[in-house]
Amino acid sequence: MAGSDLHQRTPYESEERLQDKAQKHQMSDILGLDDDKLTNSDPLPLPLMVGAGRVKKFRDGGGKKSSVGPEPTRNCSAEQVDIEAGAGPGTDFKHGHPRGYPALASLIGSDRDFFIFRRFSSLSARNLLFLQDELIELESRLQKIDLTESLNGSAQELWNLHSRREDANQHRQSIMKEIKAKLNEYQMAIQSQAFMLALESAPSIHADSIANWVDGTKPTVEAESHFLDERGDLGRESSSLSSTVEYYSVGGIKHAARILLALVATVFAVLPIPILIYFSGTVRILVISVFAVMFAAMFSVMTNGRTPEMFAAMVAYAAFLAVFITNSPTTTSEGGA
Repeated sequence: MAGSDLHQRTPYESEERLQDKAQKHQMSDILGLDDDKLTNSDPLPLPLMVGAGRVKKFRDGGGKKSSVGPEPTRNCSAEQVDIEAGAGPGTDFKHGHPRGYPALASLIGSDRDFFIFRRFSSLSARNLLFLQDELIELESRLQKIDLTESLNGSAQELWNLHSRREDANQHRQSIMKEIKAKLNEYQMAIQSQAFMLALESAPSIHADSIANWVDGTKPTVEAESHFLDERGDLGRESSSLSSTVEYYSVGGIKHAARILLALVATVFAVLPIPILIYFSGTVRILVISVFAVMFAAMFSVMTNGRTPEMFAAMVAYAAFLAVFITNSPTTTSEGGA
């Protein structure tokens, strides 16, 4: 049961929302159906891999799919209604691009990690097999013509075999033209496929990112949203560093930096205390100097403070340690004995 649940999509409209009178009236106006015929369909099955896009279906009480009624100015399918219902009037443009394929193209072109496409390895292999067989057939026909003329042994036929410029056999010339065109097509297909095979497999994390975006944004109709289903056939330009690069949000980086800065500040505030308690005299002054310099270096690396601010922070930190020395008891030994 758990496995089958993973292959079911949640309906776009919940039954609870469909029972709402205002919602029913709104959907009735959009779809041209009576309120009592608005019911939610069974969940649609997921594609074999991570699919993209959902379709909202409506059916009448008898279980048959209801035809979507036309609006006053246009006909609209249930899938079109689903796409339009998924975006409000304020979302006509995504990042400066219209909805649909322009938005999808903008996302894929925004980063090389998202530049993922099908390699169509099986189709390419089949195309090469067909081209190969066509060439074999042409080769066989050419060999039959050559063999026939060679066996006949007439002067003209032997001359045809020894001269391309004065070959009078029109059939052979026609076959050679076909071979030239077909061989060029075959060789170009081989080269293109060699390039496609050099592409590295698209990492699942990047394919999942695009699939999740497509699933939520619905830039294409449902039938055109499964281009990421064949994960083993997805390829992209190889990059030696992309697999080791991780992207983090700016907000997350700022939070991590604040936490790290707080930890370092705590260390600089607490660590000198036991050292200053244990030692006295010249050693205390040396400890204050070392920690003040280290604090200034930390301040310059971890903040964008200017030189006056860095100097003021170092003086304040040294003053803090000096106040602690003034209020703390001195030990009887320079070495802490």
